[in-house]
Amino acid sequence: MTNLKFSVGYWVYGPMPDRFLSSGYKENLNLEKRLEQIAKTPGLSGVEIPFGQLLKIDDIEKIKQKIENFGLSISSLGANVTSDPKWALGSLSNPDKKIRREAIEIIKNVMDAAYYLNVDTVNLWMGQDGFDYPFEVDYSLIWKYLVDGLSECASYRPEIKLSVEYKKMEPRVHLITNSAAKAVLLVKEVDKPNLGVTLDFGHALLGGENPSESVLLLSKFKKLFHLHLNDNYGDWDWDMAVGLNNWWLLIEFCYWLIELNYNGWLVLDLFPYRNKAEKICATSIESFKRAWTIAKSLDRALVKENFKEHSSLEVFNLLLKYKA
Repeated sequence: MTNLKFSVGYWVYGPMPDRFLSSGYKENLNLEKRLEQIAKTPGLSGVEIPFGQLLKIDDIEKIKQKIENFGLSISSLGANVTSDPKWALGSLSNPDKKIRREAIEIIKNVMDAAYYLNVDTVNLWMGQDGFDYPFEVDYSLIWKYLVDGLSECASYRPEIKLSVEYKKMEPRVHLITNSAAKAVLLVKEVDKPNLGVTLDFGHALLGGENPSESVLLLSKFKKLFHLHLNDNYGDWDWDMAVGLNNWWLLIEFCYWLIELNYNGWLVLDLFPYRNKAEKICATSIESFKRAWTIAKSLDRALVKENFKEHSSLEVFNLLLKYKA
């Protein structure tokens, strides 16, 4: 990939609530003001639009016009089946058949919107699909519900990629799709070519994964459909600025994206409670671009020779000597 394409989640420019301040730390800007700020942020050319709690599908024409007016592209759409009390016991895995049906119809509607907008990817994070306590759920049954629901959704519009975003936990203690490996198992069981996986860098860290290993696993099965970029300390999904905590892992991640010829959008999924959204996004973009440049400059032959001996010190010496 020669031209890096950076997008940002619409929510990044939102009010930033947490459980101690539900109103948020910032003003809840309307669509136009958020898009204005996104368009002014250096390096951003796209936006990921979530449909559900934040934006309504009924407003699709208005949203399309406003995004175009600011010279932005829609990188992807999100189907929100998490942020509403009705999803408390899950969406596609909910014990209530009516709720499961409603979740399926919402996902289909967002896939329709993607088709209308000429967007090829719908991101699906099912944050309520999981469990908290022992003896709470029939694990086989909720897995079956998930497989059946995803199969119907993926079959509905084969031309639109449906990408399942995995995460270890939150808001449930355990999410069903909580690792790269389980995400691969899930989409392989559904067995639809347009059903794949979203790798969130921070979610991989939270799950104790090395993001590079995860991206290679997904690529091996041709299921790497979408990327979210952020960072954390591995203890929680903090959605921090890209590369500020795990710089070496980010460089390795860029190395493998280059090796895999990844050419999709790079979507910033950040939660800047106390930072200005424009600044944290601009910093994240510069951080990623620098990591990419360093990774691209590495002597591939040397790196691969060291892989044979499971040795990294020579590569680290090269990285330490790198000059911009």
